[in-house]
Amino acid sequence: MNRAVGVARYQLRWRAWTVFASWPLVALALSAVGHGSAAASSGSIVEPAPVILTLEELLGSGVAPKTWSYVSAASVGEQPPGASSQQVKTLLRKAGIPQGWTGLGWFDLSLEIAPEVVGEPVALLLWSHRGASRLFLDGRPLAEIGLMSEQESGSLTVEPDRAPDPIFFRFDTPGRHQLQLLFANPEFARYHWAGANAGFEATLHTAGRASQIARERQRSPAGRRGLFTGVFLSFSLLHFLLFVFRRESVDNLYFALFCLFLATVAFLLVHKGLAADPRLLFWTESLMNAAALGFVLSGVMFVYRSFHERVPRFARWLLVGAVLFIPFAALWPSTTVLAVFLVMFVGLLEMARCVVLAVRNREDGARIVGVGILAINLGFGGGLLYNLGFLPGRNEFGFLVPFTSVLALIVSMSVFLARRFALTHRRLESQLERVRVLSEERIAQERREREQEVRTKVLEADIERKAQELEEARLLQLSMLPQELPAHPEIEIAAHMTTATEVGGDYYDFDVSDDGTMTIAVGDATGHGMRAGTMVTATKSLFNALGGDPDMVDTIKRSNLALKRMNFRSLNMALLLARYRDGTLKVTAAGMPQPLVYRRASGAVEAMAVGGMPLGSVRSFPYQFVEVSLESGDKVLFMSDGFPERLNPDGELLGYPETERVFASVAHLAVNPLLARLVEAGEDWAQNQPADDDITFVVLSVR
Repeated sequence: MNRAVGVARYQLRWRAWTVFASWPLVALALSAVGHGSAAASSGSIVEPAPVILTLEELLGSGVAPKTWSYVSAASVGEQPPGASSQQVKTLLRKAGIPQGWTGLGWFDLSLEIAPEVVGEPVALLLWSHRGASRLFLDGRPLAEIGLMSEQESGSLTVEPDRAPDPIFFRFDTPGRHQLQLLFANPEFARYHWAGANAGFEATLHTAGRASQIARERQRSPAGRRGLFTGVFLSFSLLHFLLFVFRRESVDNLYFALFCLFLATVAFLLVHKGLAADPRLLFWTESLMNAAALGFVLSGVMFVYRSFHERVPRFARWLLVGAVLFIPFAALWPSTTVLAVFLVMFVGLLEMARCVVLAVRNREDGARIVGVGILAINLGFGGGLLYNLGFLPGRNEFGFLVPFTSVLALIVSMSVFLARRFALTHRRLESQLERVRVLSEERIAQERREREQEVRTKVLEADIERKAQELEEARLLQLSMLPQELPAHPEIEIAAHMTTATEVGGDYYDFDVSDDGTMTIAVGDATGHGMRAGTMVTATKSLFNALGGDPDMVDTIKRSNLALKRMNFRSLNMALLLARYRDGTLKVTAAGMPQPLVYRRASGAVEAMAVGGMPLGSVRSFPYQFVEVSLESGDKVLFMSDGFPERLNPDGELLGYPETERVFASVAHLAVNPLLARLVEAGEDWAQNQPADDDITFVVLSVR
């Protein structure tokens, strides 16, 4: 009689719990559907105001247009069309596909350029780029990202680029400009099947900020996620071996499967984030759904086996239904993702229910497991709500919070399993622990003494080796500079260089042709030190090979392409080429300070407005040259940016206006005293502090 009453109470309690738990789940599902419907219904066909680009925004967080104008495209070879009034979001989610989209279309962004942006290098960054693109500015092609082509049958072939490099360009005039992007992704339906967006996102920054963001983008969070994978696999192997050597401990087997499925989910998230081809989403999402279901099922089975001799009958049917659901979750990942989340949520609640009952029945170790169950319910519950769009946060929130909470669960479960074994061997372990501590202290002391001795010897050898390498590199760089200045009947030349470290990044050189034409090269590599010296070596070789070519602009373009192909990564080379013949000076430059021309007749100093992107930064750039006539007594100052950017003790720059004033005050002197006075002016400004950057001067004086 008492047993029947107890069974009836248990069944009544379970039914009440089921009804109570079902209400928040149903509300969660309805809210998710409503949330998706609201997102799907968003859209507008009203033409928006142009995006205003100011230098302040570009230097800050950048400009991220929310919507673009859209018009469909018939062929990959067609020219940019006029603007369209259909406004769309470029991520191309399943609920936001524009009308007429078949896998190819034009996305148009109207820009209003502020005057201060004109001439500044601007960069476009593309994010989550799922296809191939061709970018145009005011109808002019800028870049091609990925590959797109049409077969004879008319089908569209695309090789996508997930994380393209920044695209650099300039605006020549203020006012209205059109940025147009021909985007192709014929496999958009498969991306939607996998539950991913099929388009792209774009942000506008200054060139320097974009390069910094691109470098940061390459630093994937794979290290943190890979750490989770390694930890979960380690625990999985450990508990699987415990099961192998003690087959009756089935709870170790379920816990090993629990950790293995978690490691699989973490690995797939890492692989999905690092894969160069975004089409790998087509299978990673399916595997993650299956692994997520396996993780929650094995966790439920572990809790059952830890506190119950047999799995409850009602739970068997629930587990069978969840197992049968796995193939559907793998075959239709985007359609079933909400159901997968709900199954995981129910499984976590069931684990919590079992632990609560075990605590009430005062089962041994139930409180230890309860701590981990509470952590994973809070962590995964928050992660599920974030992934469903109900909680704000950063992108890593949906990964770090749940998997960090799993670490707490793993620790608590491992403690729980280890505690069972430890209770029967406590005395022996205490003695072994005492011996182990004494042995480790002695061994650690001896190891520290040996390691300190080895570190001292290695450090001394390393310091000596580095000093020798730096001296060899310094001598090599000095050997690349002209051993003597060239003689010329019409002009007089002087040069000076001060390096900030043993190996500098500045460079100057000369080439005198048979007809008396003199070519001058002045360069400044990014930074200084060994890497900058490597860039100087490459530039020296290019100048020796190309310096005598009659077309300086072609020379600098070919040098830029050669350095770009050498793939120095973030290392660039600013370079100026000047050519003098019969009283005429032609100058072309790539990222160098403007040359200063002193006119003896008027005593005025003029700046030659010539500039361009440093060599090796972009594949092509429209470099130009400037030409001036020189009279007797005129002088020209070529320099690197180390002098105008020199700092005083208050952190203030000397500046280019002050550089012009100093040059004007000493330009009447001969070339060598002139250089000495420039060096003295820099030391006076810095108050004899060491220079932060290399300083190079080359002075040309017409006889």
